[in-house]
Amino acid sequence: MKSLLAFLFACILTAPASAETVLIRGGRVVTEGAAGTLDHGDVLIVDGRIAAVAANIAAPSGARIIDATGKWVTPGAFAAMSEVGLAEIGGSGAPNDANVTGSLVGAAADAGRAFNPMVTAIPITRIEGVTRAAIASDATASMFGGRGALVSMSGLPDSVFRRRAFMVVELGETGGQRVGGSRAASWPAFEAALRDAREYPERYRRGQGGAVLNEIDAAALAPFARGQGTFLVHIESATDIRELLRVKRANPQLHFIIHGGAEAWLVADELHRADVPVLIDPLVDLPDHFERRGARLDNAALLQRAGVRVAIAPGPGAVD
Repeated sequence: MKSLLAFLFACILTAPASAETVLIRGGRVVTEGAAGTLDHGDVLIVDGRIAAVAANIAAPSGARIIDATGKWVTPGAFAAMSEVGLAEIGGSGAPNDANVTGSLVGAAADAGRAFNPMVTAIPITRIEGVTRAAIASDATASMFGGRGALVSMSGLPDSVFRRRAFMVVELGETGGQRVGGSRAASWPAFEAALRDAREYPERYRRGQGGAVLNEIDAAALAPFARGQGTFLVHIESATDIRELLRVKRANPQLHFIIHGGAEAWLVADELHRADVPVLIDPLVDLPDHFERRGARLDNAALLQRAGVRVAIAPGPGAVD
């Protein structure tokens, strides 16, 4: 198997410190643009930015040459959902900021403030060609997992480049277990939380408090409930997906991305009409839970064929 050259974005991430000129020469370059894949392409990086992608680029004076012959040169991979930077090596006894326990904070949890660019996994992840990630914690006592962030694998102090990028929500089987023990409770609780957040801060200033949210969580949820951010919702079954789409129709200002969606192929046309994307774990192709009875290997292909926007991500709770 041909090796995958992760030099391209590794160079981009580290070059600002050295401000050098680098020419990656002779690799099979995936441009992801109109040029397609160059079988014998070059990439010129100047002061941490791509200056040219083409065949037979003349080496500038003083440039460092990297021979990529026989290797692939690709843009850096993006980890669509990850806990990297929130926890150290599993089982080591080191602090783990990926899980939020207790009832004080749910929606207000802020993964960007816990991200540590110095953890052991960051350089290892970068070596594997992953240069950016969406990270989130999980508030195990709430249906809201808190606010996720977008981060780079540079290892530098300013690695968090977008804070509070999305709000994690657990519905379906897990959400039902966390709220009242049933979906019959979790869906009304979700809608009540949206109302609490939309009425923040007025009802809290009047001393009323929220129906289901404390003031801290209402403040965090408010922008998302008003359509100023995206909800990343973990659901698996076609029934739960249809229920989410019903909430979407009643609240057209809301933005949803489904995480999981093992049975999403069953409602592909409805997802396409609602323009709701899905993050899918392609390894989830067996009915290992009752909410995944319709899981199948070609889920992503069927969704894409229907016009649904699809990305690949590890399933909720997966260790990456």
